[in-house]
Amino acid sequence: TNDDTPSQIETLSDNNTITTPAITQESLPRYILVIGSLPTKVLAQKQIAEFVEMGITDHINIFEGNGRYRLYIEGYNTIHEAQERLDEINAQAQTPVAGIWICSTR
Repeated sequence: TNDDTPSQIETLSDNNTITTPAITQESLPRYILVIGSLPTKVLAQKQIAEFVEMGITDHINIFEGNGRYRLYIEGYNTIHEAQERLDEINAQAQTPVAGIWICSTR
């Protein structure tokens, strides 16, 4: 079986500090739109800072699973909803982040 149960979710707050809210499996979106995947928490936090410097204003979260720290901007309960939003983003002329993909959180 594939166990993608998160050990931690973090959020970049409005004042650019990393917070770790209490989450439950039920509150975690089933599918997330990933904008980056890093091997360590330190590198993930560094990448978030770089995205902020680039002017990305989306709320960025960190999902830790399978030894990776995935940066994501949005979450959905169905693969269909996630794919529709990904298609919308990819259709935009100037997407600020290339290579956005869908990740299952469970």
